[in-house]
Amino acid sequence: MIGILDVLLVVLAFEVLDLGSSGVGLLNSAVGAGAIAGSALSVLLVGRRLVVPIVTGFACWALALSAVGLVPARAAVPVLLAVAGAGSMLTEVAGRLLLQRSAPNEVLSRVFGVLEGLSMAAIGLGSALVPAAIGLLGVRGTLVGAGVLMLAGALLVWRRLAGAELAAPVRTAELALLRGIPMFAPLTAEVAERVAAAMAPVAAPAGTAVIRQGADGDRFYVLAAGRVDVRQGGRSIATMSPGDYFGEIALLRDVPRTATVVAATDVELYALDRVPFLEAISGHPLSAERANAVAAERHHAQDPDRP
Repeated sequence: MIGILDVLLVVLAFEVLDLGSSGVGLLNSAVGAGAIAGSALSVLLVGRRLVVPIVTGFACWALALSAVGLVPARAAVPVLLAVAGAGSMLTEVAGRLLLQRSAPNEVLSRVFGVLEGLSMAAIGLGSALVPAAIGLLGVRGTLVGAGVLMLAGALLVWRRLAGAELAAPVRTAELALLRGIPMFAPLTAEVAERVAAAMAPVAAPAGTAVIRQGADGDRFYVLAAGRVDVRQGGRSIATMSPGDYFGEIALLRDVPRTATVVAATDVELYALDRVPFLEAISGHPLSAERANAVAAERHHAQDPDRP
């Protein structure tokens, strides 16, 4: 559909709307504006069911393109193309999330590599089909036909996607904890769910040292239940409760653990290994800024003489 639309935008601008070359930019901008809006809405997909958003995106494509073919008015076309752009982004993000939930982590990169290859091939095929379709149906008929094709695709995949979604785990508890941590809040839906999938549950009975001062840092921890005591040099400096987190200083600064954390009660935690933690934080400027601010504040609180 993206390949089809890329060609049809040029034909629309020159032959239907008589806007010339500037019109191509205008129509592309309309699609892009819709995609930005769809991307903004995609943050709402984290931890939610995805079949309805995927099919809704298909429907936005279908109805918008069909409406452009039926009513190709200059005032209406940019708005309709923006709807198509929003639907495109909604389908893409929700579809990738569902694929990410369904594929085992060890093969996920290869799965997405196959997806990208198929996507490029499909865009090329769509572009190649447009001239023949216009010759057979005309420009407006091709737009309506593309919309009908998209709607038919939504109906065909609905049940298969629903089955795939039922088999795909949703990391509800992990995502709920991540949402409460400022450094993870700016992450995109895909990255947030990838981080949640990488979090491992850890149980520690009361009196257990979860991390020890001076040891190498290998994990970031989020407290799900119970309380922990933060100690430095044998002295208690803080108590943490559910929703709190620790371990980021050693990972961000590449230094030994700056404090010992002991389970004050039986605790349940989620642990995130160094590599997925750093990949998630470094991949978003605002996340990196917030993480470094937290690390600096805590490090200074532990060592007030530190500049």
